[in-house]
Amino acid sequence: MVQHTAAPDLGSLPDALLVVILKHLDQEERLKHAALVCKRFQQLCCGPELAAELAVHIEGGERALPWARALLAWLAQHGSAVADLELLITPGSIASAEEQQECAALVAAALTACSGPSCRLQKLQLHEGTPLETTSWLHAMSALEFLDVGSEDRPLLLHSWDGLSKLDSAALCGAPVQLPAALPATLTCLYLCDKGTPELPPQVTQLSSLRRLALERCTYSPASLDSLASLAPSLTFLRLEECGPAPSLSCLTALRHLWLGSVPAPQLSSWMSRSGSCSSSHHLCTLSAILADNPAEEEGSAALRLLDDLMWLRTQRPDVKVFRYCAAGHPDDSFMDYFNP
Repeated sequence: MVQHTAAPDLGSLPDALLVVILKHLDQEERLKHAALVCKRFQQLCCGPELAAELAVHIEGGERALPWARALLAWLAQHGSAVADLELLITPGSIASAEEQQECAALVAAALTACSGPSCRLQKLQLHEGTPLETTSWLHAMSALEFLDVGSEDRPLLLHSWDGLSKLDSAALCGAPVQLPAALPATLTCLYLCDKGTPELPPQVTQLSSLRRLALERCTYSPASLDSLASLAPSLTFLRLEECGPAPSLSCLTALRHLWLGSVPAPQLSSWMSRSGSCSSSHHLCTLSAILADNPAEEEGSAALRLLDDLMWLRTQRPDVKVFRYCAAGHPDDSFMDYFNP
């Protein structure tokens, strides 16, 4: 006679195996359902292994503030376990001034709960629209390696970063961005969307380990951009998007990848000419450019000059791949096929 043994229930499994199973549930299912099964499940769902990644999207509506309050209560208990935090919290356009102020205070309190010597937060992303009245909590995130913060239409005031000894990458956006007095020397990647600041902040040019720099819709003067020369030993990737005239880049001898966005054809032609920066950028291997919207800028002598300089570049620097994009950002395939055979 065949005897059938009963399959073990989930409660009889060891914690390590339960964690593996619970990982197959998405975050909402774990916290709204699995965590309510019993106290043991609740401890596992909010423990270091399963609470390491947290993504919260709360956009307007009458439930926005109650959910934000619940998030704060949860982070007050478990914030030290979170290693990757993504927040989008907006009170909505119809929220009163008091509700908007409370929402900003809740965001600040939630981030404070993830800071301190015992916290392990390594990646922080605050989506556009999330209110930021202060960033005083930032200096205490000593384990932080990646930071993405700010909104295009709001000022971004950044306090001291003295405690960020492990920060490797930062994306900062504001109108304007006010950087702290000093940036961590560990930064290797930096993205800036800085509207309203007239000069490139000197803190950027002091980053001796910076390898990748992207400046988008910045209002820095060409003269201040020339100070990028101090990054010559380390900078290998540079993106200038809607930043006005490009500076002289011949000094960036380690540059391997250059992206020029919304650049007039005559300016691109000048940069690629026999006497321009490209001829002396010996390590450059890719050049990408989005030409300006105005078709007239590519007509007549400007177009002929651009074609002549491209032909010269192809002859003298066959190692450089040239990518031309239309104003909408799509690659011009026929152009690329011809100049990158």
